[in-house]
Amino acid sequence: MPESSRTSPPLKRLIATLASPLQRLRKFITQRIENELRHEISALRHALDAQQKNLDALEQSSHEKIRALEIIAAGSHPWQTSARTANTPPYFTIILPTRNRATLIADAIQSVLAQTWPSWELLIIDDGSDDDTQSRLQTFLLDPRIQYHHCDAGGVAAARNHGLMLAQGQLIAYLDSDNAWFPGFLAGMRAEFAADAALDSAYAIVLSDSAIHARSQILWRAFDAEELRRGNYIDLNIFVHRRELVQRHGGFDETLTRLSDWDLILRYTRDETCRRVPVAGAYYRSRVSGRISDTRSFGDNWFRIRQKLRALPQLPRPLKVLYAIWHYPQLSETYIETEIRAMLRFGVVIEVWSNDDVAVPYPPAVPVRRGDLQDAIAEFQPDLMHVHWITSASTYATIAQAAGLPVTVRAHGFEVNPQTLADLLGNRALQRLFLFPRQRELMAAADSRITFMKSVFDTELFKPAKKNRRLVLRTVAAIPSKDIVLFLEAAKRLPEYRFVLIACTVYKRESYVDEIIKLKAELNSPAELYFDMPHARTAEYTREAGIFLHTAVGIDQKDHSPIGMPISIAEAMATGAYVIARDDPALCDYIGDAGDVYADLDQACALIAATRSWDEARWRAAEIRSIDRAFLEHADDVVLQPLHDCWLQLQHERASAARAQIA
Repeated sequence: MPESSRTSPPLKRLIATLASPLQRLRKFITQRIENELRHEISALRHALDAQQKNLDALEQSSHEKIRALEIIAAGSHPWQTSARTANTPPYFTIILPTRNRATLIADAIQSVLAQTWPSWELLIIDDGSDDDTQSRLQTFLLDPRIQYHHCDAGGVAAARNHGLMLAQGQLIAYLDSDNAWFPGFLAGMRAEFAADAALDSAYAIVLSDSAIHARSQILWRAFDAEELRRGNYIDLNIFVHRRELVQRHGGFDETLTRLSDWDLILRYTRDETCRRVPVAGAYYRSRVSGRISDTRSFGDNWFRIRQKLRALPQLPRPLKVLYAIWHYPQLSETYIETEIRAMLRFGVVIEVWSNDDVAVPYPPAVPVRRGDLQDAIAEFQPDLMHVHWITSASTYATIAQAAGLPVTVRAHGFEVNPQTLADLLGNRALQRLFLFPRQRELMAAADSRITFMKSVFDTELFKPAKKNRRLVLRTVAAIPSKDIVLFLEAAKRLPEYRFVLIACTVYKRESYVDEIIKLKAELNSPAELYFDMPHARTAEYTREAGIFLHTAVGIDQKDHSPIGMPISIAEAMATGAYVIARDDPALCDYIGDAGDVYADLDQACALIAATRSWDEARWRAAEIRSIDRAFLEHADDVVLQPLHDCWLQLQHERASAARAQIA
């Protein structure tokens, strides 16, 4: 008898009962697999499209470089030249600033003399040289087209501005004392401007030996205003502009110690015509000593230009945000005040609702409300609520949701409980959560509401400054996890250094201040102790200190607490301090090349003591690394831009929803 015929009636009924669910399950699994495959195929298509775009861009770049090489290889140009008579104003003014470049400047001048277009004047502006530059130039000064002007040292921007004040040419060109032009540069640029009276500025091809340009030693990109705003790709040595632009837009910004060329080019091309010209321009030599890039920081100058470029949106009415904070204004919570001050500069109207008392208050920048949160919402009528600390967020978010307000949350670095994070993400009132980068590991899955944002410092308080390189500073909250004992011990071991500890009393931990005073006496430490110092005065000490010693209890020690991104480190780096910190993965990532880490007291003291033998060049390099890291990665107005953008988007969505409801 066949097997199927021996199936019992109960089994047949069971099979019949299961048939429909099994079919639905099979259909569900099939659809799920199809969806997954569809997503994978879509992702692969996007990846292929991106690769094709990269290949297209590479091909275009290659064609441009080949064209540039052909121009350079031609070596001669068909443009007509004419001699300049004594009574004829020069067609070009060439401004050549120099300082202590006696051994290099001759090549630059020779490249000007070799130009096939002879109608020029060369203004050599000596920015306070104390070498034999002037005596070496005597032979060149026999040419009446060359002038030498010695000025007090004021920086390269001031030197170029002095040249602009003296300029007689229709067109202005610039040449650095360590670079050189190709012979047809001026002739080619003159022909371009003569052919187009509407052309305001232009730039040629530059060859570079810089390691920065290892993949693209021929620089000649098409003009793109947006790309120029992101970063400079037009070298000043091959940039030419009409003299009238100086009257329209001013000269070089003398407050910038670097990047004044980028700043000027941005202003001269923002509303004026500019294009690249197929002319071999200059050879840029980076492998020489004493360049500005070796002695001046990049980051703070970059940040200041970014501030100039920033345009605040025109809003029908100001954005209103209610901060909901556990305790405010508490002196030790400087990161909150830094964020608020930045948002005020963005034009946001802010009030704070605080739930609890503080240990050490300070004059806040905004109005503070207490009492019932619902009442604060009803009276202030904000567009949204912003909460600090994950641990407080769920309760406050629920209240905001009942009032119809979107909610954003800023986590703090020491919040490392995955369940607390999961609970908050389960709250439907949450619109956006801003975590620190290392908190990514707390996430069970990706969430589109999460943005990763680094620690920030107040760029109005913390800036590069002249350093006392024997001053060791620690600014700290007065709690046991900060390992203040190590700081006191280090001060005792290194009496030739001045150690200053500025500690702030912490709410509900007030008694630890007395413990610190007791520890200092027991250890007989020479460290200076200051408590609850105002922010502005603390910033003065930070700007002065050459060394910042960050202390924290080790992960295997009593009183250890999770370390996030302490704002005090960013503040110290911004001023140019050499940072020394505990060898903790979070701090290693944070500090990078701006300092060093220690495992124990012996290593911390050894790192400080090693600075005794540092020469000026090594100190300056350390200062530049700190300043650059702070301003490029932790500047308030830059890092907090996504938070402000998020708020504007939420305000817009809320207003649109309200209009739709009325309609």
